[in-house]
Amino acid sequence: MDPMEERELLAEMVRALVDRPREVRIAERREGEDSHMRIFVAPHDRGKVIGKRGTTVQALRTLFGRIAAVEGRKIWIHIDEPERSAA
Repeated sequence: MDPMEERELLAEMVRALVDRPREVRIAERREGEDSHMRIFVAPHDRGKVIGKRGTTVQALRTLFGRIAAVEGRKIWIHIDEPERSAA
């Protein structure tokens, strides 16, 4: 599967999970054949992407990991960490 198609598939899946689908953005960083995809969503939608005990994000990682493994590659999925304010 083309990396652009993978990124769009991930974006569509995440948009289906959140309240603000227009704010979903996927950034990709390539390392050779492997990819790191970072999911950006509205702050209140982070929990929907993570899921209870991380089950939703783990399912996404498993699915995309399998897609890449067919071609001998790896895909890592990360969720954007909100910026922490200095205390």
